[in-house]
Amino acid sequence: MRAFAVSTLMMLALGASADAKDIRISLDWAWQGGQAPFALAEQMGLFKAEGLDVVMDRGNGAADTVTRIAGGAYDIGFGDLGPMVKLDAEQPDKALLAVLMLYDRSPLCAIALTKSGIKAPKDLEGKTIAAPEADAGRVLFPALVKATGVDPGKIKWQTVAPALRETMLFKGDADAITGFITSGYFNLVGLGIKPEDIVVMRYADYGVDIYGSGIYARPAFAASNPDAVKGVVRAIIKAHQAALKDPAAAIAALTKRDALIDPALELKRLSMINDQLITTDATRAKGIGTVDPARLARMIGTIADAYAIKTAPAPEIIYTDRFLPPQADRLLPAKM
Repeated sequence: MRAFAVSTLMMLALGASADAKDIRISLDWAWQGGQAPFALAEQMGLFKAEGLDVVMDRGNGAADTVTRIAGGAYDIGFGDLGPMVKLDAEQPDKALLAVLMLYDRSPLCAIALTKSGIKAPKDLEGKTIAAPEADAGRVLFPALVKATGVDPGKIKWQTVAPALRETMLFKGDADAITGFITSGYFNLVGLGIKPEDIVVMRYADYGVDIYGSGIYARPAFAASNPDAVKGVVRAIIKAHQAALKDPAAAIAALTKRDALIDPALELKRLSMINDQLITTDATRAKGIGTVDPARLARMIGTIADAYAIKTAPAPEIIYTDRFLPPQADRLLPAKM
């Protein structure tokens, strides 16, 4: 019934005409390389070109962004979709709807140092992994276990604050950590560890094939403001296409949002996101935001299993492609 209700609501949106012009967007984290395309969209006037007056604020984590959107403090959110799927399953009255799958690949990973001798997930047996209790990499570790045959009974977890995770690994107080490659890797580099001394085990490389971050909104807001949502989606896609073509320009826009960033470091972070999370065989062929229904269903099942959700939400509850521009407008820049 819920799937029918959402579908009906979205169909009614076709006749909506009084779209909001003032849009509040919450990002997932601080102004870093991954958020640079959003700053670029602002600087290029892409939201203004859609007739929108957009206010964007930094976030405090994907779970917090989900709470912001569900509670109505913001209209549109950007972040990892795991917490959104969890919310939709556990609090259907507050369910959110993804309108753009931006990262075709998840940044989830486990990280160790070469001196530990850890080279693959199986080597984590008998080791200590440090991570916050709610860390996405830790919560979804059972998916990595299932894909690789790691014995979870042979792993010791150490619960730490997010700010201490990489420091624990650096000091040798933990053998490995979990999290996002876009943060863990660069935090370790910032601590002075050479890239060649960092071992990154991407969940995606070991069979955990899930989407990463996307754009989402409350279904009722999307239904009442279809043109505004379409405009936001178009602007964000154009900005990411521009950032793929000229990442340095995106970082220049980022410095206007936060003059204290390290431009060289954030350029490397953005380049990693461009190369590993956005640019894939699927997006090369079909463009940004193309979702494979079967893969989406598997992703929902994977997240449901990790959170011990008994009844996984139907794919149409989680995602819709009704707000996407034509495929021709979503293709990656030439020579990517």
